[in-house]
Amino acid sequence: ALYIRDRLANFDEDPEDPASYDFACTDEALLVCLDAGTETFFRLGQTIEHQIKKHGTLRPKDFHKWAVICEHIIRHYNEGWANGHHLNIQYWEIWNEPDLDLDDSPNKRTWGGTKAQFFDLYEITAKHLKACFPHLKIGGYASCGFYYIANGGGRSREKYFITFFDGFLDYIKAHGSPMDFFSWHSYASIEKTKVFADYARRRLDEAGFTECETTCNEWNPEVNLRGTARHAALVTGMMLAFQNS
Repeated sequence: ALYIRDRLANFDEDPEDPASYDFACTDEALLVCLDAGTETFFRLGQTIEHQIKKHGTLRPKDFHKWAVICEHIIRHYNEGWANGHHLNIQYWEIWNEPDLDLDDSPNKRTWGGTKAQFFDLYEITAKHLKACFPHLKIGGYASCGFYYIANGGGRSREKYFITFFDGFLDYIKAHGSPMDFFSWHSYASIEKTKVFADYARRRLDEAGFTECETTCNEWNPEVNLRGTARHAALVTGMMLAFQNS
């Protein structure tokens, strides 16, 4: 999976105008990885921002316009729009780890709005994209903590993860929002990540999303061991655990 993102150079520009977009760097990143034989899991949204001033993680000024921007990014990569490509990318993920920080956090690193505002963004974007591209897989939300309920969490931040996940499922079910996959992240051990995977599947089924895929698309067991033989074994073990899940 390759995480890439693109956006209007200026949000106030016309999302229907190819001149409003700058795809050059993302084009190169995609094509290089495709040449290596990989497929793309495309995140629509930004990566984490640890700096005191945020840019890409601020919530869009207009959720409907943001959905139209996402539509044209997909058209660029799958339909050749704006001197684009026909890459047949199937997976399109809405945002990244909006549950990382509490609503009242002074340093919101991944989502500048509230939990309720993200639910609104997801609903608007998912419905728009699914209407435009019913054959593609639209989902999210790259959760970083839904699984704490399965891990015995009890602190305020862990409770927020729980209420975010449960609230998200309740919201999209009540509003009929499409979700072809639920994506999530884990930097825990193989054993714990397997528990998280099982919990995700069980909770989705309980909520009525039995056809919704679940995928852990960001993970790394004992990240401090990177570059060692032990880490290579752990990565292989994690892949086996996922395959058996």
